[in-house]
Amino acid sequence: RALALKVRRTAVVVLVLAVLAVSLVVGKNVLLNEVRRSIHKSLAYDSLTLSYFPPALVIENVRSLADPSALRARRVRIEIPYLSILRNRKILSVVLESPEFHLRTAAAGAPRRKARPPLSVLELPFVIERGLIENGSVVVETGKVTLEARGIRALITQNGEDFTARATAETSGY
Repeated sequence: RALALKVRRTAVVVLVLAVLAVSLVVGKNVLLNEVRRSIHKSLAYDSLTLSYFPPALVIENVRSLADPSALRARRVRIEIPYLSILRNRKILSVVLESPEFHLRTAAAGAPRRKARPPLSVLELPFVIERGLIENGSVVVETGKVTLEARGIRALITQNGEDFTARATAETSGY
C-alpha cells in the first residue's frame, strides 16, 4: 500500500514536470515566432535563438533591410534578468558585437522623409539599462566628407530618462 502511494506520487510529479516542459517549449516557439515577425519588418538575420540561462535573445548576422544597409552586426544579444520577467516594465541589457553603422546624408534635392514624433522613454514597455558595443565601426558620409571610426568599445547606461555613454575608438579618420 505504501509502495503504491509512492508510485502514484512519483507518477503525478513526472506528469506535472512533463506538462511544464512541454508548455515551456511551446511558449518559447510562440515567442520566437512573434519576435521573428516583428524583426522581419526592418531587419534581416541568419539565426535567432532564445536561451533560458540567462534568459536572452541572440540574433546572428543582423543587417538592416535598407539599401545600402545602414546597420550590420555579427551578433546582438538581448538579456533580461529573471526578476524583470515578472514586472510590467522590463529591464534589458543589450550587447552588440562587431556592429557597423553607415550614416549617409540625403542627396541634394531628394524628398525629405516625413518626420515622426519623437519616442518617449516613458512610453516604451522596457528600459535598456545597459548597452555594450564591442569592436564597432561608424561611417558618416556627407556629400564631400567621410568620417570613420573603427574598433569602437562603448558602454551606454540609462538612469530614468538620462543616458550616459563612454566610448573609445582604436582608429578614426576622415
